[in-house]
Amino acid sequence: MSTETRTRKHVWTCHYCKKSIRDGAGYVDVPGADVYRLEKAEQTWREDHPYGGTLKELLGLPNPAAWVATHTKCDPHPEKGSYRFDVAEARTTEDILDWTLHLMDKTWMEFTDWTDFIRNHMAENGTVLDA
Repeated sequence: MSTETRTRKHVWTCHYCKKSIRDGAGYVDVPGADVYRLEKAEQTWREDHPYGGTLKELLGLPNPAAWVATHTKCDPHPEKGSYRFDVAEARTTEDILDWTLHLMDKTWMEFTDWTDFIRNHMAENGTVLDA
C-alpha cells in the first residue's frame, strides 16, 4: 500500500441521507442490542446443536450486526446503546487499521459485519482490499 493510500483522507458517507459526514458531525456505529441478539441466538443454537446442524438451520441465524456511518442528526436511534466513534478518528487508512486492531480485542466483534463494512468503505474511497 502506497504512502498516499495510507494518508489520504477518507470520506465517510451517511448510511441514511447518503451525504458526506464532516468531522464532529457523525460517527461510525454498531447497535449493541443487535450484537447481543446475535450473540444470544448463536449461543442458543450451539446449545441446541452440540454436534452441529444443517446448513439450513445455520443460515436461520440472524445476520451480523451492521456497522453504519451516520450523521448525528440522521441517526434514527441516537439514544440506543451502541459502540461508536467519531468519523474524525478514522480519516486515514492508518486510522482505520488502528480501529480495526482495537476492535479485534472485543469479544463481540465476531457478531458484526466489520470486515464487509470496511472493505466496502475502502472500495468507495478508492482502495481495493483482497478478500
